[in-house]
Amino acid sequence: MNYREQKIIVKIRKEHNYYFAYFIELRRLIPVNYIGTKIIDAFFNKNYNLDEIVKSINSKRKTVNKKDVSDFLHNIKKEITLPYEGGYPIIGKEQLDAPIAVELQTNTTCNLRCKHCCQAGYNKIMPINRVKDILEILYKNNIFEINYDEKNFRNLIKIF
Repeated sequence: MNYREQKIIVKIRKEHNYYFAYFIELRRLIPVNYIGTKIIDAFFNKNYNLDEIVKSINSKRKTVNKKDVSDFLHNIKKEITLPYEGGYPIIGKEQLDAPIAVELQTNTTCNLRCKHCCQAGYNKIMPINRVKDILEILYKNNIFEINYDEKNFRNLIKIF
């Protein structure tokens, strides 16, 4: 199986002077440095063993040893297995270039008509071209998570 066919477990993105590693299924966000991104990507996404990780990183004129990589991965394991209290406390008051997660509402179907609702219309479905444009923007900005109305989204995706 080549790299592109493998399931991505961790998404990585640069944010200002540091990087984020987002563990998709765990919904955990961890700040790391550049070498940390290389170790995480090699271990979790490419299934490299410790020797392969060291060789890969050192081939790019960086110097790491097997013990450092092992210690780093052990610390990551501790971090991602801590009880999750919700939110992303790592970020604090930092202004991000792009959001971590996005809620994509492809339709306004609702029969509640709540007095406090500011929705302009009901029973509207977003045009497929608009959905495609939004997804392309989210992809280009490396948004880690997109939440959506699964039933209507599946119907839209069939059109792609």
